[in-house]
Amino acid sequence: MILDELVLNDFGAFAGRHVLSLTPQGDRPVVLIGALNGTGKTTVLEALQLALFGALAPQGSRRGMSYESYLRAAINDQQDPSVGAAVELAFRAHMDGAFRLLRVRRSWWSARNDKIREDVHVEVDGLPNAALSERWMEHVEAFVPRGVAHLFFFDGEQIEAFADLEVSRGLLETAIGGLLGLNLVDRLVADLEVLERRKKTDAVKDEEDERYLHSLEAALGVTRRREQDARQAVDQAAQRYARAVERKAAAEDRFQREGGRSHEVRAEIEARVQDARVARGLTESRLVDAMADLTPLLLVPDLVRATTDRAVAVRRQNEDRRLVEVLTRRDEELLALIRRLAEEGGLASEAMKPVEELLSGDRDRRSETRVEAVFDATPETTDLLQGLVNGGLDQLGGSLRQLLAAHEDAVDAVDRADVELASVPHADALHDLILERERATEEEREAGAALASTRDAHDAVEAELAKALRKQEIELERVARERLAAEDGERLLRHSEKARATLRQLRELATARHAQQIQAHVLEAARSLLRKDRLLSSVEIDPSNHQLTLLDTADREIVPSKLSAGERQMIAVSLLWGLAKAAGRPLPVIIDTPLGRLDRSHRKTFVENYLPNASHQVIVLSTDAEVDGEAIQRLGSAVSHTIHLVHDPRTRSSRIETGYVTELTGDVA
Repeated sequence: MILDELVLNDFGAFAGRHVLSLTPQGDRPVVLIGALNGTGKTTVLEALQLALFGALAPQGSRRGMSYESYLRAAINDQQDPSVGAAVELAFRAHMDGAFRLLRVRRSWWSARNDKIREDVHVEVDGLPNAALSERWMEHVEAFVPRGVAHLFFFDGEQIEAFADLEVSRGLLETAIGGLLGLNLVDRLVADLEVLERRKKTDAVKDEEDERYLHSLEAALGVTRRREQDARQAVDQAAQRYARAVERKAAAEDRFQREGGRSHEVRAEIEARVQDARVARGLTESRLVDAMADLTPLLLVPDLVRATTDRAVAVRRQNEDRRLVEVLTRRDEELLALIRRLAEEGGLASEAMKPVEELLSGDRDRRSETRVEAVFDATPETTDLLQGLVNGGLDQLGGSLRQLLAAHEDAVDAVDRADVELASVPHADALHDLILERERATEEEREAGAALASTRDAHDAVEAELAKALRKQEIELERVARERLAAEDGERLLRHSEKARATLRQLRELATARHAQQIQAHVLEAARSLLRKDRLLSSVEIDPSNHQLTLLDTADREIVPSKLSAGERQMIAVSLLWGLAKAAGRPLPVIIDTPLGRLDRSHRKTFVENYLPNASHQVIVLSTDAEVDGEAIQRLGSAVSHTIHLVHDPRTRSSRIETGYVTELTGDVA
């Protein structure tokens, strides 16, 4: 059997139509469906079981509600109840000697009289099949027998429960009965007992005995009615408890909507406001310090550049003046030397004139530039101005922009913190909501206690009824033996009792033979899942009471309470795995939140050894904390594809996306 597609129409947290593709790709059996808590992960498993089994689906998800109440609550709160909701499952399985595609659609809606109407429509290879649609609850057993379905569809809570060996006894008894068809044997034994009781009653002719037996029957009728009343009281208490749970959830929701959450963390919000204000003060101080330095010059960049040019020109003019003074002294000395040489050599005075003009013209040219100094700029000031013009102003501007951006962010942070603090309601504003929440919590507690009390009362009446039935049976047998004269009746009773004994013996022998096969499968599974290789050497199942016994390598019984929680859960998984193998049915495995309480080592073993090998199709519903990026890498090529369930608070609905939750949050490349 291969699950191909699950369609949710306004079911639970999913508003509108949503399709999950479940077909494994190639030889990759594992389909990962990741979700955060509260986004519809468990809803997927509920929808699948509801599509297949309807009212006979496991009742754990109903939270004490009747089937009709559960269907009414399962309609998405954004949908009109008269339109209703639907779940649809497409799968492939062998039917009439061929591999066929079946599609089961289960829809329901609220009728005018507020009753829930339900419809089941089945298609085979795309064509409607009226026979399957009308009697689907009988035909589904051919595909997924309810007696073994819990071996393939289970959640972490069931694993944790099966870790208790007392609970596992019930699992073994139910599973073995479903695997071997022993429920038919039990039904036949019960039918024979009814037949014997009827024959014994028919054989009673004595009037006094008849009156006595009639009084027993009357008392039994009274006890039956009391049991029915007690059962009805349990149902009513369960409904009251469910309503109390809903009222508490509604009160909690109203409390949160009115700012209850922010009120509870008011101290944290006030601390954030204080931190934001301190940060704003620091940025303001840094801005003040910056303004006390050269930063104001950014307002007059053209003036800075003009002043710099004037200061540089003045400095150059001053340097030329000092040079002219030096040249004047040098020229005077040079001319004096030339005159002396001229006089000694008889050089004409006219030859001196070109030299004097050349030197005089050079001095005049160097001193002819006149730049007015606007201020007395020192060399250090001129260098500073040149530094500002040559990139200093840009650096100042960049630093100022960073300071302004930091200050703006700090101001925004203060504004946001102030708005958040202002939105925190005062305790007086929440007073009524707090009282309402407390009352709802107390009502839930009282309703839960009342439910437990009515269940205890029902159990007591049920035990009383069983005792009365046993007493009636004993008296019928006594009277029948005394008054039974008809030979045919005696022979029928004798053969019936012999047949019942034979059936019981058949059941014990079949259970014993199949228990050996289950033991081998469970041991094989346990050895692949337990990290301590020498912890477990054999597994024994008592056919008479289905008691599971674990033995170590020294053939000593292993006390489960001395094992770690992870080891007990691994043994529970081994039991489920071994029973599933013994079932011999190629059914897919669906697991909801399987790893919640496993340590890292057991989680690694579970991921590497169980998930890829549990079945030809393994659908895992988990959070990112259970199956994280490391676990996905360990699964490797065993992963067919991944799906992510996302809750959108704007639409108040969950939706389906491709990819795993850790991939979308960045934990997996």
